[in-house]
Amino acid sequence: MKIATHLAALLVLGVAVSNANAAVWTWTGGHASSNNISEADNWAEVGSPSGVAGDLDALLFTGTPARTTANNNRLVGNSNTTSVTFSDTLSVSMVLTGALHFNNPGSIIQDSNQSQSMAAPRLGGTLNIGGSGNGNLVVTGTFYNTGQNTLRTVNVNNPGFAVTIGAMSDAGHRQFDLTKQGAGKLTLTGASSAMRNTTVTGGTVELGSAASFASGLSQNGLTQHYHTMLVNGGTFQSQVGGAFNFKIDGVSTDVITLSAGTLDISNLTLNINPVFTGITEDSYVLVDYSAGGTLLTASNLATGNTFYAATNVPTGYIIVNDTANSQILMMVPEPGSLALLAAGSLFLLPRRERAAARA
Repeated sequence: MKIATHLAALLVLGVAVSNANAAVWTWTGGHASSNNISEADNWAEVGSPSGVAGDLDALLFTGTPARTTANNNRLVGNSNTTSVTFSDTLSVSMVLTGALHFNNPGSIIQDSNQSQSMAAPRLGGTLNIGGSGNGNLVVTGTFYNTGQNTLRTVNVNNPGFAVTIGAMSDAGHRQFDLTKQGAGKLTLTGASSAMRNTTVTGGTVELGSAASFASGLSQNGLTQHYHTMLVNGGTFQSQVGGAFNFKIDGVSTDVITLSAGTLDISNLTLNINPVFTGITEDSYVLVDYSAGGTLLTASNLATGNTFYAATNVPTGYIIVNDTANSQILMMVPEPGSLALLAAGSLFLLPRRERAAARA
């Protein structure tokens, strides 16, 4: 299948793709001793990808290459990779080592029925991950953003295959948006410390046992970006050990919102992380599920029967499930509520009634 057909397939999936006029390099792995992409004998075309800024290179893996490892020893420092395509005719599992530098936008297209693996790339803008294959895709290591104080977006649309990615780094005060579509599963395995918006509309997003979400800093560390996670279809869940780090700065905080689909926090650890001004309010909304969807919680009295575990909760605050308002709160308990909590039940009055009672 030609590269143009792969690009058209991604458009059908609703994923924006890179420049269709990029130079296509087809991997044969024909060099006698080297896996390096700089070797001309590893490509069907004359020459090899240049590694020069502005030379947009589309890398195509198809058929049965002689070498199943392709090492990036050239495309470093320049955002010149427009796409990596694992063709539907690819009969082997490839391993791509060395971080590619993707142009804006860049695409990873998994049309193969074989499992594929590659190092996490450096991003010059948006990265789209999609395709029509059923072989799993593993992206190892940490995604890095190539600009200071910039936002990068990772869109995953995997209808028939699972995707595993490492983490998204905040080095240089860089932020990431993550969107998930398609029926397949996306698993994150590392500490993503630069999240701004996470949107789940299809399939499953899972934090692994050593994975975590946290927001990061912007403007050279002078202000805090906040992480808003929206589950609007599909499922968000966690393995035991996965954590969501809630940054709190005065009246501002990260938040999880459920409007459709399933939010499963029964294995998720809540970690409270005050920054700058710190904790100043009596009550903070951690999870808002008032718009709909299904919320699955843990049976853990210490967390108000909400999260699997909670760490760094300030002295004098408790975690409660305010079922009357469909919200999970961190709050200073009202008189008498601690006794009810100890007894295994806590029902909070609607906010207006609580305010009136205090008045």
